[in-house]
Amino acid sequence: MIGKWKKLGILVGLILFNFNAKNSVASVQCDEGRFDPETSRGKVYSFSLNKVCYFDQIETVSLQGRFKMLMEENPHITIHRVTEKEFTHDMSGYSIELEERVKTEHGRMEVRAVAKLMSNNVDTFVYDYEAIDITGSGHAANTQYTHERSYLEHENNKWKLTITKDIKVLKPWIAPKSIFIKEVQKGMQNNMKKVVEKNIKIIEAT
Repeated sequence: MIGKWKKLGILVGLILFNFNAKNSVASVQCDEGRFDPETSRGKVYSFSLNKVCYFDQIETVSLQGRFKMLMEENPHITIHRVTEKEFTHDMSGYSIELEERVKTEHGRMEVRAVAKLMSNNVDTFVYDYEAIDITGSGHAANTQYTHERSYLEHENNKWKLTITKDIKVLKPWIAPKSIFIKEVQKGMQNNMKKVVEKNIKIIEAT
């Protein structure tokens, strides 16, 4: 039974946070990541994972435009509506309604979501992706909600990137609680590692 549930890993298809680097990145330092205590409402469990990375020189100008372009080029994403917005007095960008098709080893997912790309074009950029509706097959169907937020800011002469991922997962009735929690967290950690690695490659390649 334990072997079966070790294969349960929950994978959530999320758009990656991408940005341009003005100069080569000399060093990247990331913490180990931190889980908030999980909560539950009935059989639906909520999980939250936070990870922080520090970078040297990063150019934030037009990040929202670059992000929008990468989403438009993604063959697994259908964009339904793009709205230019002034989110605050100094933060502007895009609100994008989209549908993302994700294939994982645990099944397929279709996610309807809203992505907000906003920046002051100086020292702050925010990417906020929140699911409106998720349908899936296999174990992927247990994922009921996902929210990813990336916040890039200049702090103490370095650039700080904070990535937060929140998901809600329906626990199968047969799954022991402790094993279920462990495997969901393991899946989130593996996915977060891929997000960070791909973003570092993007920075260093530009």
